Amino acid sequence: QLKYLEESGILKIKISDKLENLFENSTIFSEWRLVKPFKFKNRNYMLFGIPDKVFKKGENFYVVDFKHTNLNDKEKLEKYKFQIKFYMFLLKDLGSVIEGLIISTKTGEIVKVSPPEENFEKEIKNMIEKYEKVIL
Repeated sequence: QLKYLEESGILKIKISDKLENLFENSTIFSEWRLVKPFKFKNRNYMLFGIPDKVFKKGENFYVVDFKHTNLNDKEKLEKYKFQIKFYMFLLKDLGSVIEGLIISTKTGEIVKVSPPEENFEKEIKNMIEKYEKVIL
C-alpha cells in the first residue's frame, strides 16, 4: 500500500525504504484493534486503541503510526508519543514491545519512541481522572 501511494504520486515523499527492515520477515497488522481491561477506583474500563501498523517479528512488536503533518510542533509531538506509548502498553501482554515510530507522510521525518516506563499506568490513571471530572 505504501509503495503504491509513493509510485502513484499520492504520497509526495518516499518513506518505504526507511521501513524496509520492518517489512522483512514480519507479520503486519493494519489498524489492529487493541483492547485491554483496566481497573481503576473500583471501576472497570476497557482501554482501546487502533495503531496504523503493528509489525511482529518473532515475539517482538513494533508500532507505527503515520501523521500527515510536520513533527516539529513539540506539543503535538508529545501527544503523538503518548498515543504510541499507549498502543505499546496495550500490546505488552502479547510479547516484547521493542519500539514505536511516528512517521510524517508530509516530510518523511521519523520519530522513534521507546516503550512506556513502569509509571505509564499512572499517566493513564491521570487521564481517566480528567475524563471522569468531565462526565461525572
